Amino acid sequence: MTVSGITTQNAALLILQSTQQANIQSDQEKVEPDLVAVANGAKVSSQTQPDPSASKISDTIFSVNHVDAQSMKLDLYRKTGEALGVDQDDFEDIGEYADALRQAVGKLKIEGKSLRPIEKELGLDKLGISLEDLIDSMTQPNSDVTKKLETALAREAGVAEEDDTSKALTVISSDIGIYQVQKG
Repeated sequence: MTVSGITTQNAALLILQSTQQANIQSDQEKVEPDLVAVANGAKVSSQTQPDPSASKISDTIFSVNHVDAQSMKLDLYRKTGEALGVDQDDFEDIGEYADALRQAVGKLKIEGKSLRPIEKELGLDKLGISLEDLIDSMTQPNSDVTKKLETALAREAGVAEEDDTSKALTVISSDIGIYQVQKG
């Protein structure tokens, strides 16, 4: 069908083109104020600034000064080797390193030397962990001793509260679908 020289296909094409032209113009209108502002020397950002809580979380996680219990534990393992004269880099895995530390502790015991000065130097006395327990935690990551060490280190790092770290949290659901958190 033709109405004053325009076919149905041409009419459809004209409608689509005008719709696309309108979309392009509205997109340009959104961009133009930013372009004008930039041209006038104003600072314009397409990203929103983080709120204070997001900034604090980011600083806590990515800060150079951020200390967590895991890195403290690994550092303590390294310092233990240094105190006992064992270089961690000489061993391929943590099990071999722990065995070498056990041998060094055994040698000190045979010589009749006390482990207390080493425990005090490493700060184990403040954590409530013995030198032998620390070495055992290297090869037994799921043991009670390791959990006690991690809890003490987290408390030392200011990550955990003293009374809440030893209690497990359990989430239960009632018959009607209400969730509750239980300690213990």
